[in-house]
Amino acid sequence: MVAAEHEHDFLFLPKFSMVITHIKRLKDAEKETEQFISTVKLLGPHLGPMLIQIGDNFGPKNFPFLEEFVQQLLDDQRFFIELRHEGWFYDPFHRKAVFDLLARYQIGTVIADTPGRRDCVHMELTIPEAYIRFNGLGSDFRTFDYLRLDAWADRLKAWLHSGLEKVYFIVSQKDEVDTPALAQNSYKMEIRIILDHVTIDVSNLVPLITGVVITTIRYYRKKPKQKRLLKIREKMKIPN
Repeated sequence: MVAAEHEHDFLFLPKFSMVITHIKRLKDAEKETEQFISTVKLLGPHLGPMLIQIGDNFGPKNFPFLEEFVQQLLDDQRFFIELRHEGWFYDPFHRKAVFDLLARYQIGTVIADTPGRRDCVHMELTIPEAYIRFNGLGSDFRTFDYLRLDAWADRLKAWLHSGLEKVYFIVSQKDEVDTPALAQNSYKMEIRIILDHVTIDVSNLVPLITGVVITTIRYYRKKPKQKRLLKIREKMKIPN
């Protein structure tokens, strides 16, 4: 039904099973990982990048398991990892080690804009694609959420000028009844970015409201430049 109604303009962004990420904690999970990937690949052209959301108790001491896990991921798929343990961000040694690892294997990083967890807004990009998980505060603080979205609009403009190619912007909040209103504002945010800085392949602009909102955009520069190797983390890292 999705294929019939949306043809090529719809993407699923599946999240890895908690059996893999939280119960097995990435260790000895080859069978489950293979099964998960083979299943979601049945989505065909509607399969977007896969989210690997690691538990907040999975800290730097588990680096060897993370390293072994990413080495086994398929090269023909796009993956994004969301780190949540504060140790990955506050310790300079561990921070450099983990983001260097993800960059080496071309694994994207999730930037989680969550009130109360500003360390998760780490502004590290390991590939020229951004996966933003924006968590709203609900209708009582909607004005503040809109200000945060405006800040993201300005930030993404700067990143686009630095070579950013794709953005996956996911909006959610605890009280999902308020999510459509927040999603509508994020949609306006995206249009503002597009009109100011880039043209867009309209077939890839998709707002989907099903409790959680997923908006996927493919950006194109108005004046395409010759592709060049970018030091993504250096050029796109912007203060919060």
